[in-house]
Amino acid sequence: MSGLVEHAALQVIQRMSKFLAIEPHKASLTERYAAYIKTAAEGQNARAEWALWSHSAYIPQLQEAWKRHLGPMLDLPPETPHEQRIRLNTARLAAEGLWAAQASGVLAPNEEDRKAVVAHLLALTQGSGLT
Repeated sequence: MSGLVEHAALQVIQRMSKFLAIEPHKASLTERYAAYIKTAAEGQNARAEWALWSHSAYIPQLQEAWKRHLGPMLDLPPETPHEQRIRLNTARLAAEGLWAAQASGVLAPNEEDRKAVVAHLLALTQGSGLT
């Protein structure tokens, strides 16, 4: 099962790559977060990854496999300013909720609302957002 999670985590990073002009590990923190949000927003195309993600809640070894690959992409350095940490964490966690809704088909937003949510989350990565 760990091998499947490793593969799924690498798939998420590969999907992120299509939204970046450079390799993910060379992109800035905000660029990586924006790519992750856009990737998560395509949750209907990442059902297998989401199923493995949710299954990992019960198995620490699987959690570690996700962290090993996504940690370098999404971990916030300690020197990240507090306000930026809050914005990026909010955007990431909301994007993961959007991913879950779309992948599961449970209470997924319509396309117009999905686009508006994604735009708001992307604005959070840039230091702005709706208040």
